[in-house]
Amino acid sequence: APFNAVITAYARSSDPNAAERALAVLDRLDAIAGVDATTTTHNAVMDACAKHGEPGLALEVLDRMMAKGVADDDESRNGSTTRRCRPDSTSYDTVLNAFARCE
Repeated sequence: APFNAVITAYARSSDPNAAERALAVLDRLDAIAGVDATTTTHNAVMDACAKHGEPGLALEVLDRMMAKGVADDDESRNGSTTRRCRPDSTSYDTVLNAFARCE
């Protein structure tokens, strides 16, 4: 998806505000009805946070993913067919890496 490429570009950039900009893309996606940010999208935002020294933001994104996964479970029990957004091993590795990079 194009927005994943934008987020990945922020992760690779030297922009000091890259983590916040990547998070802003995720916020915009969450605000659009019918657009579901995937696990890959969240992982890309956490990667941007990790690479730009923002482990707290990476952890916030992980918390958001976990909350979405719980909400998706509740909705699926009620017959809704929303796309699931759950942390995977990359999600946890990225957050750990974010904190490991901090000195």
